[in-house]
Amino acid sequence: MSARLAPQPVRRIARRLRSRLLPGAVILLYHRVADLPRDPQLLAVTPRHFREHMEVAQRLGHVMSLAEIDQAARWGRVPRRAIGVTFDDGYADNLVHAKPTLEAAAAPATVFVAGTALLQQPFYWDVLERLLLRDTPLPDRIAIDIDGTRHEWPAGEGDTSHSPDDPSRWNVLSPSTQSPRQRAYRDLCDILRPPPQSTRDDVLAQTGSQVTHESPESPADTLSADQLRTLAHDGLVEIGAHTASHVMLARLTEVDQRRELCRGRAELE
Repeated sequence: MSARLAPQPVRRIARRLRSRLLPGAVILLYHRVADLPRDPQLLAVTPRHFREHMEVAQRLGHVMSLAEIDQAARWGRVPRRAIGVTFDDGYADNLVHAKPTLEAAAAPATVFVAGTALLQQPFYWDVLERLLLRDTPLPDRIAIDIDGTRHEWPAGEGDTSHSPDDPSRWNVLSPSTQSPRQRAYRDLCDILRPPPQSTRDDVLAQTGSQVTHESPESPADTLSADQLRTLAHDGLVEIGAHTASHVMLARLTEVDQRRELCRGRAELE
């Protein structure tokens, strides 16, 4: 009996080997395109640098939409130096600063929008930045109760300084000595990453009630429904779902994972 494989399986195996051995698409992951006074989560690239990125991408590669890359990958025909451009979360500067650059470079992109962003609810890390990292006085200690457990941080310590380094350059990965308020910010961001939105809202409310300064509520930096329609209307930018409340799916049950994914998509639709 011949052991020779049929042509179709041979072609399928060849495609799999080629996809493993040859370089596939490079996916560029962005969040924000903005000049920010501080960027503790390292989410932003400046508009100038983003323009440079897109110029280099178009000169050295082949920028494709994720839908095009997906279709090409199914047939094992992803072009060499294929590049996908994506944004996570759903910040308004994706429209204000990123979209004109994408248009000028004729570069398609995909923006994955969280349901909380569309509802104009600021992300918890942005709220904490406004509460804790601005040059305003804080109480000597911040105390938070989470599910019956009390967490405390020294915060004010009698001054409004951040650290010996330039506070505008500090981020959560900085190895330099942290000020009390920076430590509180980083710890609270870690704590608020896994839990549901209701727990986050409660912790943010507790934190806000202890901040001594009076300041108006800052507007959300996220895309409104009208802005999202403008972003997507000409087809250059695809819209994808990014869960309903930007939770860690790996920490949820399968039922809750499905609920997050389906609700986030339904809100966008």
